[in-house]
Amino acid sequence: MVVLLVMLWAGDGRGVPVFINEVHYDNSGVDVEEGVEIAGPAGTALGDYMVVGYNGTGGAEYVTLGLSGVIPDEGMGFGAVWVPMAGLQNGAPDGLVLYRKSSGEVVQGLAWEGSMTAVGGVAAGRMLADMGVSQSGAEPATLTLQLTGTGTGLGAMSWVGPRTASRGKLNAGQTLTAVTGPTTAAGFVPSQAREGAEVMLTLVLTPAPGVAVEMDVAVTPRGALGLPGRVTVPASGVLTMPVRVPVDGVVEGYELVSVVASDPLGVRPPAGAVLGVIDADRPRGAPEGSVRVMSFNVLLGTGGPGSAGFEAAREVTERISPDVILFQEVASAGEFGDLVAFLKAVGFPGTPETMALKGDAFAGVPLVRGDLSGSQDAAVVVASRWPLKRRVQIGRGLAGRREITRFPMLAEVDVPWLGAADDPVFVSVHLKAERSDADFFRRALEVMRLREGLAAAGIDPAVRNLVVGGDFNETDWLEQPEFYRTDAAAVQVPGTLFPDGSALPSTFLGGSDLAAGLTLRYRVFPHSGMEMAGMKALGLRQADGVSEVTWPGLGSKLDYLFVSGPVVSRGGGEGEVFNSEVEAVADGLPKREGLAVSGLSGQASDHLAVFADVPMTGLPGLELRAEREWVNEGEVIGFEVRLGRVWAEPVAVTVRSWRDGRVVVPEPVVIPAGQTSVRVVTAVPWLGGLEAHRAVMVEASAAGWRRGLARVMVRNREASGQVLITQYAEPAVGSAGRALELMNLSGAAIDLGRRPVEVRRYADGGGGGVVEARAGAGQWPAGGVLVVGDEAAGAWLVGIGVLPPQGFAGVADGTVISNAAGAAVLLMDWMGFDGNDALEVLVDGVRSDVFGEIGHDPGSGWSGPGVERTVDRSLALRGAVATGSGGWRVPGMRFADSGVGLAGFGVAPVLTDPWLGWAAAAGLSGMRAAMAADPDGDGAVNLLEYALGGAPQVAGSGPVVVVTADGRGIERVMRVRDGALRFQVEASDDLVTWVAVAGSETVLEVRPDGSERRRFRAGDAGSGRRWFRQRVVRE
Repeated sequence: MVVLLVMLWAGDGRGVPVFINEVHYDNSGVDVEEGVEIAGPAGTALGDYMVVGYNGTGGAEYVTLGLSGVIPDEGMGFGAVWVPMAGLQNGAPDGLVLYRKSSGEVVQGLAWEGSMTAVGGVAAGRMLADMGVSQSGAEPATLTLQLTGTGTGLGAMSWVGPRTASRGKLNAGQTLTAVTGPTTAAGFVPSQAREGAEVMLTLVLTPAPGVAVEMDVAVTPRGALGLPGRVTVPASGVLTMPVRVPVDGVVEGYELVSVVASDPLGVRPPAGAVLGVIDADRPRGAPEGSVRVMSFNVLLGTGGPGSAGFEAAREVTERISPDVILFQEVASAGEFGDLVAFLKAVGFPGTPETMALKGDAFAGVPLVRGDLSGSQDAAVVVASRWPLKRRVQIGRGLAGRREITRFPMLAEVDVPWLGAADDPVFVSVHLKAERSDADFFRRALEVMRLREGLAAAGIDPAVRNLVVGGDFNETDWLEQPEFYRTDAAAVQVPGTLFPDGSALPSTFLGGSDLAAGLTLRYRVFPHSGMEMAGMKALGLRQADGVSEVTWPGLGSKLDYLFVSGPVVSRGGGEGEVFNSEVEAVADGLPKREGLAVSGLSGQASDHLAVFADVPMTGLPGLELRAEREWVNEGEVIGFEVRLGRVWAEPVAVTVRSWRDGRVVVPEPVVIPAGQTSVRVVTAVPWLGGLEAHRAVMVEASAAGWRRGLARVMVRNREASGQVLITQYAEPAVGSAGRALELMNLSGAAIDLGRRPVEVRRYADGGGGGVVEARAGAGQWPAGGVLVVGDEAAGAWLVGIGVLPPQGFAGVADGTVISNAAGAAVLLMDWMGFDGNDALEVLVDGVRSDVFGEIGHDPGSGWSGPGVERTVDRSLALRGAVATGSGGWRVPGMRFADSGVGLAGFGVAPVLTDPWLGWAAAAGLSGMRAAMAADPDGDGAVNLLEYALGGAPQVAGSGPVVVVTADGRGIERVMRVRDGALRFQVEASDDLVTWVAVAGSETVLEVRPDGSERRRFRAGDAGSGRRWFRQRVVRE
């Protein structure tokens, strides 16, 4: 047996750095064979490096390529590797950076056709100096720019060329020499591993020390590898040791773990190595009997490992945890190197057996993406966790045709728990883009060829498990033409114009069958084309259950998943459009439990990923129905759990929200034998604190059954008070002049583009609110008021001088109008609320104030205790009130009657609420100033700190409530001068049931701020031990 040990150098090698040694970015005609050569010590593991392209226009990153492989030995211990890098820009100027991930350093920066400064990214602020040579674009692709010279690295080299390329070989006229003195190297074999695997770590000291040497070892993150803090390198200078990657039981995704070995005596330089760790703790994915399939247009490739796009796309994919991925716009450069790295990072095998990159019929020949795909490197790919049985590029190789933009990729997957006849087929598609008659026709034709390709491959959608998904480049709700005829002159003679003036390209070559005059249906595309194959689209919405948008740039729906008849007969499956911005307010389908960073989806691609759990077997199904669509924290809600068929044995069902414990039925629900349903009731905990309302997905699951899901809106009780309703006008006649005035009490300006403000209306006691108005642009200063209303409101603001003279006819709802100083003062909206509707104000999804009581029907309107009423009247917030409300039934507790009309609107009211002064003196602003907030994290919210004499920003200085010596009462500080505060002492003998206790109050001390230290003594002695607590309410 022969054992080969490959030493992967990840440290400083022999003192010679890794560097860009050769570049090709421009040639005559279409640019080809673009790329860079990386040179350095033989054995260097390039997985620790990436090349980043910087755009000379603006200075931003435009391409990132993660490197892989090992530098070979071409003699004297050095070598070079050529790395294809399609799409390098042609300068005036543009630049490149070589970046090392383990040390976070820019190893080399250069530019051509001028110097430039990098803006953002890994080289932010760095000057990229001009190479001094360039490519004019007139030379052949066989010429490159190269470094020549003799020495230890860049300092001894200079750029020359263009001259004959030496791709993958050290350049002519170049000699690299090692630096004298001790060096250290470290490396992992392999450089990437799953949790639970064993890797080999090697340390090499050069020259060999001759005696044993101790080296300190630091691992980041700590505990990520089973390594001691100090190791002993033998006299030979080479230490190789096994390292176990622990399984931590935490779903954290792909992680880069760095190891730095350093000499405690400082004689030898340190060395670092990076190990890519693939998370073995996969998030919950498809339920039993189903396959989770994801379609993802990755916007011209994911980018290289370590790039922002790569890492964001990885995070999205890990969260969804699919079994099969239908990719569009994958970069094929470097034998799909970035894709392979990506797949391995997300836990897929990433092997040829599990990927469909091109059809089996074209193995060993160059990749062709489509008939008319152009030079853009954007391939259609299928990847699976399981082996593939076959691959077909639909439409490729058909003589006499140039019709298809990108060939659909078909893959038959060998799912281990399915029989051969049931193994599913997946097809990834990417149809022609843009919106003209020529584009519409080409999409209709491409879907017809897809249907024909399925038939040619022997795939009958009426029989087989089949999923077709991808970027169909059409929005089904837009106006569309009815049909196209293939015998039209514009089809038969490319270049001839369609009715809208568009034309097929001159390179288009239609099949001979088109001359027969086929009718291609289009309206309601892509459904019109796919339903002809017997396939139906899954309902894909974002986690809130509302938006179908998959391309946020223009608010369009471009991405779809279609399933075949057998799948439809099993219910079709549950799907979702993954949008990280919705994660904070909606659960959606089960995936990774922790919340995503809001901007994750936008960093990953311009398309949102779509996915679905597709049933592949005939498991019986569970149904879960909530008795209402919403519930407040602290309330109970009922569910009906129903079986899809009568069962001869009892069925134990678990009912709970998958993400957290917001909705949980404590014990399994048992449906008795012979019955089909059971009703359960559960309480929703009141968590306290400030958070957005959340659409909670509740799951019913049982072994051997397909799960059931129900969405319930759980409403947060607390109101932040960031924005208050300060005036209200409900006109007696007609709708003109219906308005609200909102005041920004957050203590800081609100950027409405980043923190939108919504008004929701709840009609006639209903709990399902609708968006009445939304401000999503403009700057709203602290203390300023924003009037929400129609043309009459705008005219009023002009009349009092808040806005300059202007007309408001035709201004669209949702338009924010600013004054001369740039402050938002008017949100145009023809609102429809009546006097018996509740209104809710939300700032960035979090409740800020409520007008009326959501879920309560007041009859004709809210009224009392005096003349105040909400029907046909105007109301103004009382000056003594400056905090948000979670709801009320008596308007006069917060508002005073102000007659009718808009008098007072547009002018900030004078508020005298002592809460404002207390919060300002305590340094509170924004969400930290809300009554329900706990900025110091000591368990006492601001309301308690305010009412009972605490310091809200000093942890551990919360209100002190002391039990009296005789055990019959408590002592505490009380802010008694605030008439809105209500204090009640409660007692319990079991810490579960609390009841109000009557007693006497004795003033022990009056403090300078007017608060009082008081002793409460219960009127009864009680029986046995009991506990007291102080309840505080602010009306």
